[in-house]
Amino acid sequence: MTAREKALEAHKSLLNGSGKLAYFEDRGLRTETTKGAWIGYDPDRDAFTFPCIAKGGGLLGIHYKTADRDAKGKRRQWWEGYAQDLPPKGHGKKPSDPAKVIPFGMETLSGLEPGSLVILCCGEEDALCLRQIGFTALSQPGAGLLEPVYARQLAGFQIVVFYDAGEEAEAHKDGLTLRKAGAKDVRVVSWPPDAPHGADINDRLVMADEL
Repeated sequence: MTAREKALEAHKSLLNGSGKLAYFEDRGLRTETTKGAWIGYDPDRDAFTFPCIAKGGGLLGIHYKTADRDAKGKRRQWWEGYAQDLPPKGHGKKPSDPAKVIPFGMETLSGLEPGSLVILCCGEEDALCLRQIGFTALSQPGAGLLEPVYARQLAGFQIVVFYDAGEEAEAHKDGLTLRKAGAKDVRVVSWPPDAPHGADINDRLVMADEL
């Protein structure tokens, strides 16, 4: 089975009686939002699938994340289904290695006017809820790990880096990568000092009943 077929099968599984849509509903996400992003559920791995699609179309990889969290509040996550023609990293000790940390939502940049506002967060659910209320939003899977080759896809846009509370240093690091890649403007959101570590956009929007 190809990666595309796996993504489509998981998508059908999520929508057709898996009972797992409730996870997204509890986070304020409507079915049409989840459906539009091709989110899926793999029952054999008990994990959600988040297809990462290139700006011009084409599946680059599938990010798997469990719904359950461990004792430290972390979700298990991994990648599968990488495209054979991923762009090279172009930096570090192995610049020819493929860039495997792929932002989620790059396909939403297609046709976007230069200078448009784009929000870069750290969590697919955060990106989806922002998309649901009318923003263009991407998720960087790993704060501070934005690859320059993907940052260049955001060249010419106004970027707001809005990571979880406690990830401000990583947000500034990725903000610098965006500036070097040609972003028109980059702003980094700072959380209030009393924000609990790990607080995120989705939490706050659900609490404020804005979804």
